[in-house]
Amino acid sequence: MRLGRLLLVLHVLVCWHAHGGDAYSFRPYHAPPSISDDRISDLYEAGDGTLWVGVWGGGVCRVRGAETRTFTKADGLPSDWVRCLAMDTEGNVWIGTADGITRISADNLTTFTTDNTPEMPQNSVRCVTLVSSGTLCFGMSNGGILCRGPSPFSAAVVTPDAAADSEWFFDDRPELMEGRGVRDILETSDKSLWIALHDGSVTQYAGGAWRHYGPGEGITEGVFRLFEDSSGTMWGSGGKFLYRFDGTEWKAVPEAGNVPNAVAESPHGELFVGTRNGIVVSRPSGWSSLSMGAEVGSPEITCLLFGRTGAPWVGTLEGVIRGSRPLWNPFVTTESGIPLREGILFADTNPYSVDVEGNIVAFDGMAWKSIAHVDDPRFTPLYITPPREGNVWALCEQFALRIAVNSWTVQEAVTVSEDLNPWRLAWGLEGNLWLLGSRGAYELKEGQWSPLPTHPETKPSWAYDVDIAADGSVYVCYAGGVEYWENGRIQAMREVDPAFRDGHYASVCRMKDGSLWVGTYGTGILVYSGHDVTQITRQDGLLSDHVSDITQAPDGTIWVAFRRKGVASFRNGKWVNFGHRHGLPNASPTCLAALPDNSLWLATSSQGCCRYFPDSEGPETTIVAATDTIAARGTGVFSFSGVDSWQRTLPQDLTYSWRMRPTVQPASAAGWSDFSHNTTAVVSGLAAGNYVFEVRTMDEDRNVDATASLIPVIIEPPFWGRPGFVVPLGAFAALALLSLVFVYSKHLRLVYSEANLRRSEKSLAEAQRIAHVGSWEWDVASNTILCSPESFRLLGIAPVPKGISMEQYREAVHPEDRALFQAAVQSAISQWAPLEIDHRILRPHGEVRHVYQRGEVIEVPGTHQIRLVAISHDITERKRSEALREQLIRDLQSALARIKTLSGLIPICSSCKRIRDDSGFWNQIESYIKEHSDAEFSHGICPECAKKLYGVEDLMRDA
Repeated sequence: MRLGRLLLVLHVLVCWHAHGGDAYSFRPYHAPPSISDDRISDLYEAGDGTLWVGVWGGGVCRVRGAETRTFTKADGLPSDWVRCLAMDTEGNVWIGTADGITRISADNLTTFTTDNTPEMPQNSVRCVTLVSSGTLCFGMSNGGILCRGPSPFSAAVVTPDAAADSEWFFDDRPELMEGRGVRDILETSDKSLWIALHDGSVTQYAGGAWRHYGPGEGITEGVFRLFEDSSGTMWGSGGKFLYRFDGTEWKAVPEAGNVPNAVAESPHGELFVGTRNGIVVSRPSGWSSLSMGAEVGSPEITCLLFGRTGAPWVGTLEGVIRGSRPLWNPFVTTESGIPLREGILFADTNPYSVDVEGNIVAFDGMAWKSIAHVDDPRFTPLYITPPREGNVWALCEQFALRIAVNSWTVQEAVTVSEDLNPWRLAWGLEGNLWLLGSRGAYELKEGQWSPLPTHPETKPSWAYDVDIAADGSVYVCYAGGVEYWENGRIQAMREVDPAFRDGHYASVCRMKDGSLWVGTYGTGILVYSGHDVTQITRQDGLLSDHVSDITQAPDGTIWVAFRRKGVASFRNGKWVNFGHRHGLPNASPTCLAALPDNSLWLATSSQGCCRYFPDSEGPETTIVAATDTIAARGTGVFSFSGVDSWQRTLPQDLTYSWRMRPTVQPASAAGWSDFSHNTTAVVSGLAAGNYVFEVRTMDEDRNVDATASLIPVIIEPPFWGRPGFVVPLGAFAALALLSLVFVYSKHLRLVYSEANLRRSEKSLAEAQRIAHVGSWEWDVASNTILCSPESFRLLGIAPVPKGISMEQYREAVHPEDRALFQAAVQSAISQWAPLEIDHRILRPHGEVRHVYQRGEVIEVPGTHQIRLVAISHDITERKRSEALREQLIRDLQSALARIKTLSGLIPICSSCKRIRDDSGFWNQIESYIKEHSDAEFSHGICPECAKKLYGVEDLMRDA
């Protein structure tokens, strides 16, 4: 038994750890830019939820939902170097800077410096605090406290130079001066005043006495910021360690991280410490670092703040970081660490439950606390009804107990037989009590449980749920059907509509609009509106078709718990599903309870209860792009976006609804569109007139932008419906009448022109045929090529009036030239360069033709479409002539190569005139020449030789 209890406690601690501080998600807050990348010096949240951010070097920023505004020196601040923020009792924001003080009241700035405030000894302010007396206390850099109002120190000494009616007072007592600047001021719950000084020491003022804590009183590394948690414990940060005051001295807490700069307490009592390396959290198991996610990392923290929604704001050296709580916050144990009993939850104005030790516990806003204890184990509650007339009924293992709420004492005990196998009670408006169990429903009559009559068609089975309407009518949900009881009459819902004939029914709830919602195991939800039945399943947006409970919140939201996991809500026609990523534990939901503040509680089978508290801030909507004028029968496109006020809902999870509203008769406007994730609206088919386009955003909490974003739109009428059309129409009629005389002649000219055009086209085609030149035009966008008849002839294909594709054209190109052709075309298109290429065409019957292509890329006027216009010249004959010419040239070159020539120096004998050849032999001159040329010799004797040899001057003549 002890081992089981120990394991249960360990399981609870693990679950608490899993759903504790680590359940926060962190994201940089990106608007405005001044707080997204600068050092943040202080954070302050006003009562209305407005966040004020002090930026060191960037002024102060106000964040109000999606609206932001930054105040700087240009707006009236004495300096952009902001150190501290506070708000007085009248709602004015006070800003302490390095050069003075500023008050912002309704966007009006008033500055206080030594120039206009004589009581101010210096301008540099370190901190500001509003104490319970209503006095604002400003800690000054050189020591002392400047008060706006009476001094909080009863023994304050009035400065003689101060005017008697001055609203300012400077307290310069020795305890606050001596050159030690005041770094922080804190008024604790016991009205003591604590002051952190610039030298790291701390001074306390209580009961009119001062006490100083320095290095000798436990503080060794200095304290510069002070914090009191909900238990009254004092904490000091700013030095090397975090310090805790135990009532007598300050003690260092090294486990809290290195160089703690800020301390804050979460709504669940966790202590968050902002350090140089992120956040450290105090848990029951000890101190541990908090993972802030890869997007944020582990920045140096400068200040921490838990806002009214319970989510943290974190100031860092890198800007503001927004922390978000899970939508569902688990509560597994009571304040004393005792686990809650599984599946028990009831509520009126507050939720109640029972822990495993039999204590009746109530939730006080922070934790489950025991309010009554049942000593008799037989009286340990297993189920409790909501309170009525100061009493509740509790179902135990052997009894049903009526307990007085004010004293939590048993007023009546009724025995419950084990044979009934009971599991819950239902308390009627007239005081009658029903018991639901495995054998049906029973009513308590004169101390005995009498079985309730059922419809003949209803088989005895588990009675799972009962719903009692305000008019006294009762709906009972059995495993095999649903019955309706009114004035003693019993009617089975299967007789009302065939949809109730088959199924396993688990929950029933009558809504405010009179509709009946029935949850089933396996077939979703059946909704009976009084006339027909609508079935809702996973296809309609449910997380599951297995429903365990249904209830309706005061704001009209319908909540559905599923048998295995998850919860869904329905409102404004939209389903929103919640699962583990929203904070729900890995346990089966059992029952739901809605409170008047619209928060919802969920009991689970093994991990206690979860609370969902809806965000009440609506998102903001922005129209990003719009069409302000739509032509007649035209279409308008509108783009929009939204932002959750506190970034609780991610942008991708926001939904939008829009409408077009006429300005003349707004009541005739079409209804809003269904909310969807679409961020674009397309409008067409509306009558001409003046309209307003409206769009609104809804977040996951179903908060809708209260002020829709809008833009005026004009839908132009056709030209015959526009104002002033009658005068142009009359002028046009007169002109048409005068033009009738010329119509016939114009018609003749048109006919003549068309005939000329046909002749021109025929002549052009004939000229192209004779010249073997075709033309073609490629529309790149439609991939259509229009060819002239000659172009089709060149390609060897039959003419196609509608044109062919580029792929068909390329098929006609010779396979060996297709790559060259494709590269040339692509180069022309991509570089807007002329097309010039020779390639071959392979006709279908195998004939090869050569063509010369030349073209240019042009842009169609008024569009961004381009076309390639080109001519194709059949150069096959030219190619053949060129081939013949090249063959002739080759033949000539070959003949010339065979011609023998004499050239260079020829060695010849001076006497006998013989010539020496390359081998060194001397040859007769006629032999040498005959060998080295094609010349032939004939012999004779010249006159000189004839006279010399024969004495005859001319031998041939004498002969």
